Amino acid sequence: IAAREIIEEREKSGRFRDVFELCTRIPTVNKRALEALIVSGAFDDIQQNRKALHDAVPMIQDYCRNVAKKSARLETQRDKQLETARKNYEKRLIGNDKKEAMIAKILEEREQKEAAIYQKYETDIAQQIETR
Repeated sequence: IAAREIIEEREKSGRFRDVFELCTRIPTVNKRALEALIVSGAFDDIQQNRKALHDAVPMIQDYCRNVAKKSARLETQRDKQLETARKNYEKRLIGNDKKEAMIAKILEEREQKEAAIYQKYETDIAQQIETR
């Protein structure tokens, strides 16, 4: 992963609040980049114990891989759902507003559930890091 990608994402969406947000916003971040960021002190504002953070790199990488896989899977599912919704809309121009709203609501609920799962996962790993 290029440092430029991290910088562009930070400028676009603001500072990363933790290493997990980095993985969420840039799911393709690799071990080398994580280690370089840790060694350079990029996460010192968040976790001052660089060794604990460095020791947690395998867990962090696992999290990053899970985020990337989940993101790709959800994108595929969302594309299929949106395509189905589009086709239905073309078939039924009248009364489709309710269906689109329902689909949007389902997608939003699914994203909220997913965010809660990742938040718990982040908390669990952060607690493991703190106990080191």
